[in-house]
Amino acid sequence: MWGEICKVIGKEEWIEHPNYKTPNARLSHLKQIFDEIERWSVRDRR
Repeated sequence: MWGEICKVIGKEEWIEHPNYKTPNARLSHLKQIFDEIERWSVRDRR
């Protein structure tokens, strides 16, 4: 599911990036991830 989310929000590079590839790796980057999802969702509504 992670890869599909990355594709939808335009962050395909996160799919294999070591900082995002696994759930444990993503923990310390959750704010950045949610910020990007929020930017995508706001942009999508315009």
